Formats: sequence, structure tokens, C-alpha cells
Amino acid sequence: MARIIGLVFLVLTALALWRDWSDGALASLGQRWAEVHRTSLIGLQSGLENRVNPDVFFDYVLPALELPAAAVLAAVAALILLPSLALRRLRAA
Repeated sequence: MARIIGLVFLVLTALALWRDWSDGALASLGQRWAEVHRTSLIGLQSGLENRVNPDVFFDYVLPALELPAAAVLAAVAALILLPSLALRRLRAA
């Protein structure tokens, strides 16, 4: 199951890179998220500010949303796929 989710993130990375290439500039994760579903992004901010702490969004989430979308998606794919591949090699040995 982890491999499937990792592959989905790899496909999302490829789509983000393709979109960035066609636009001619790197887009941030927050920008791409707003293009796909702005309401959920606003809901995340509102939920964190109202239920957790207002500083959490501005100190931790907002800097992550300003990173390039393709880089974040690639990092998530690597974090999911690399342990899965390592376990597969250990089982084969």
C-alpha cells in the first residue's frame, strides 16, 4: 500500500513539474493547493488558528506552503518509497 501511495506522489510530482515548466516558473505548494481547492486551504488555516494555536499556522505551516510544490511532493514520495524499498531488499536477502 505504501508503494502505491508513494507512486501517486511521484505522479503528482511529475504533474507539478510539467505545470511549472509550462508556466515558466516554479509555483509554491500553497499556490498549487489554492488552484486545486482553495476552500480546504482556508479551512486548514482557520482550523489551526481556532482549535490549536494561531502561531502554528504562521510559524510552521506557512513556510512549508511557500516551498516549491514539486520539491515538497518529491520529498514526500521519497519518504514513503525509500523505507518500502529498503524493506523489500531486506526481505529478498
